Amino acid sequence: MKKILKLMLALALTSMLTVGNIDVFAAGTHSITINNSTPGHTYEAYQIFTGDLSQDKTTLSNIQWGSNMSSSYTSGKTAKTIADYMEKGKAEDGTTARTAAEWATVIEGALNNNSPAGTANSVVNNAYTITGLAEGYYLIKDRDNTLGGENDAYTEFILMLVGDAQVNPKSGIPTATKMIDESTDTAYSAQYRVGDTVNFILTGTMPSNYNSYASYKYTLHDKSAAGFTVDTSSIKVYVGSTQITTGFTINTSPSDNDTFDIVFTDTKAIQSINSNSEIIVKYAATVNSNAVIGSAGNSNELKIDFSNNPNDPTETGTTTTSSVKVYLYNIIINKLDENDAALNGAKFKLERLIDATNDTWETVDEINGTSSNTFAFTGLGLGTYKLTETTTPDGYNTIDPVTIVVTGTVDNTGFTALSATGLSFTANLTNGTLTANIQNIPGSALPFTGGIGATIFTVLGIAFIAVGVTIAVRRTSKKESK
Repeated sequence: MKKILKLMLALALTSMLTVGNIDVFAAGTHSITINNSTPGHTYEAYQIFTGDLSQDKTTLSNIQWGSNMSSSYTSGKTAKTIADYMEKGKAEDGTTARTAAEWATVIEGALNNNSPAGTANSVVNNAYTITGLAEGYYLIKDRDNTLGGENDAYTEFILMLVGDAQVNPKSGIPTATKMIDESTDTAYSAQYRVGDTVNFILTGTMPSNYNSYASYKYTLHDKSAAGFTVDTSSIKVYVGSTQITTGFTINTSPSDNDTFDIVFTDTKAIQSINSNSEIIVKYAATVNSNAVIGSAGNSNELKIDFSNNPNDPTETGTTTTSSVKVYLYNIIINKLDENDAALNGAKFKLERLIDATNDTWETVDEINGTSSNTFAFTGLGLGTYKLTETTTPDGYNTIDPVTIVVTGTVDNTGFTALSATGLSFTANLTNGTLTANIQNIPGSALPFTGGIGATIFTVLGIAFIAVGVTIAVRRTSKKESK
């Protein structure tokens, strides 16, 4: 039995952890350094066996039960017997096969209520260190119920001999990524207008230690802002580039106020999924009239719930949320007269160019300014537009159609640039507005026939005739008097 734990140690460490260099310190004051820089863990060491550790730190002899083993498990079984079975990869009956990982789970269930032999709950030099441990064989684990709901995962149970050692715990978490599919590229932010279709891609990875799980829960939670109308019939699910139609359910009315959830009760039931797999979901949504204008944007989010404890498949964690945003803007036109005063009575139509080759335009909106001089064309995206005055205020000249080309850039905080040609626009990045004034010029007051000019000529003509008649009469009278 002197070498009884050498093979068992090799089995345990091969299947469950990577061991670093072992440093020798004074007997009875040993430590375990767990190379994990992620805060929030509380690691515990439970003594399973005690005994005499060889000088090369690979063999435990004179094996006895450790301080953390339950008497209900040890009753009738000697420590040497169980250690022998563990070394040979057998269960308590001596014949049924049992791996080191399975033994770790059995031992975890056989712990007594005593406090662990040592704990560590803070990161120092990118690691956790459990100190003050006696020589022996230990189970190392995360404290129960300490990582629920977090973007982290429990470490697989570790079985190891102590004198001093460093270990790299095996744990892994998925990642969640949401992007906007713009056909030639993907983006975290983009500009669209009301009525446009936006295509989304959700991508979830699997954990690096996926093979350590007997079963694996995986739920993608998609949540859209009120400015999107999701086409649930467009939802498609893929493993990598291969579409799948079974092994999951689509819940379009989840109780958690998500837009929809993709629920995998157990991804292990899908043979094509492994630790290198990506779960991809694609769908389309329409920007509707509830969309927010400006740099606040319209958010669309993804997070994933996942099994996060290979030692207990009922426990789950949640990834950090991945978010994309869609932005819209308004064009605002103010109608002014020749004195820059508000001028009512116009009507404007805004069209968008949809096919430059065939000069095809579609109407965005037509606004009547009977009682207002302000025309707000809302929920727009980048592109080329044409503004036409379809009704002109009485007494004013109609303006020529104006071609407006809108350009801009956005990031996840909002508009970083917004401008337009065709008119003298002022941009407000926060509000997402492009504002310009249009001045109408009145028509010329030209003379016309039938007016006061003709009357004057008529009166003068009559007067001249009267004078002529008077002169003629007088001349005739003078001749007769002679």
